[in-house]
Amino acid sequence: MEQGLYGNAKQPTLLSQWWGEQNGPFYRFVGTGVMPELSNCNNVTPQEAVKVSQSIRYLN
Repeated sequence: MEQGLYGNAKQPTLLSQWWGEQNGPFYRFVGTGVMPELSNCNNVTPQEAVKVSQSIRYLN
Protein backbone atom coordinates (compact mmCIF):
# COMPACT_ATOMS: atom_id res chain seq x y z
CA MET A 1 0.00 0.00 0.00
CA GLU A 2 1.29 3.43 -0.89
CA GLN A 3 0.37 6.98 0.06
CA GLY A 4 0.70 9.78 -2.50
CA LEU A 5 -1.12 11.67 -5.25
CA TYR A 6 -2.91 9.26 -7.58
CA GLY A 7 -5.55 9.70 -10.25
CA ASN A 8 -7.68 12.78 -9.58
CA ALA A 9 -6.64 13.13 -5.92
CA LYS A 10 -5.93 16.69 -4.81
CA GLN A 11 -4.24 15.61 -1.57
CA PRO A 12 -2.20 12.53 -0.59
CA THR A 13 -4.36 9.42 -0.54
CA LEU A 14 -3.96 5.64 -0.33
CA LEU A 15 -3.60 3.13 -3.13
CA SER A 16 -2.71 -0.56 -3.25
CA GLN A 17 -2.09 -3.14 -5.90
CA TRP A 18 -4.73 -5.79 -6.62
CA TRP A 19 -4.74 -8.58 -4.02
CA GLY A 20 -5.89 -12.14 -4.39
CA GLU A 21 -4.99 -15.54 -5.67
CA GLN A 22 -4.24 -16.11 -9.33
CA ASN A 23 -7.74 -17.43 -10.10
CA GLY A 24 -9.55 -16.07 -7.07
CA PRO A 25 -11.27 -12.85 -6.09
CA PHE A 26 -9.35 -9.63 -6.17
CA TYR A 27 -9.45 -6.61 -3.87
CA ARG A 28 -7.84 -3.20 -4.14
CA PHE A 29 -7.54 -0.46 -1.54
CA VAL A 30 -8.23 2.96 -3.07
CA GLY A 31 -8.42 6.28 -1.25
CA THR A 32 -10.73 9.20 -1.83
CA GLY A 33 -10.33 11.22 -4.99
CA VAL A 34 -8.43 8.59 -6.99
CA MET A 35 -11.52 7.93 -9.09
CA PRO A 36 -14.32 10.49 -9.64
CA GLU A 37 -16.94 8.29 -7.93
CA LEU A 38 -14.88 8.40 -4.71
CA SER A 39 -14.64 12.19 -4.55
CA ASN A 40 -17.20 12.46 -1.71
CA CYS A 41 -15.56 9.77 0.44
CA ASN A 42 -13.22 10.19 3.40
CA ASN A 43 -9.88 8.44 3.84
CA VAL A 44 -9.04 6.30 6.80
CA THR A 45 -5.63 6.77 8.40
CA PRO A 46 -2.74 4.79 6.92
CA GLN A 47 -2.62 2.74 10.13
CA GLU A 48 -6.31 1.85 9.80
CA ALA A 49 -5.83 1.01 6.13
CA VAL A 50 -3.12 -1.48 7.08
CA LYS A 51 -5.46 -3.09 9.65
CA VAL A 52 -8.24 -3.35 7.05
CA SER A 53 -5.96 -4.83 4.40
CA GLN A 54 -4.51 -7.36 6.84
CA SER A 55 -8.00 -8.45 7.92
CA ILE A 56 -9.25 -9.37 4.42
CA ARG A 57 -9.79 -13.11 4.14
CA TYR A 58 -11.28 -15.13 1.32
CA LEU A 59 -14.36 -17.03 2.49
CA ASN A 60 -15.23 -20.03 0.41
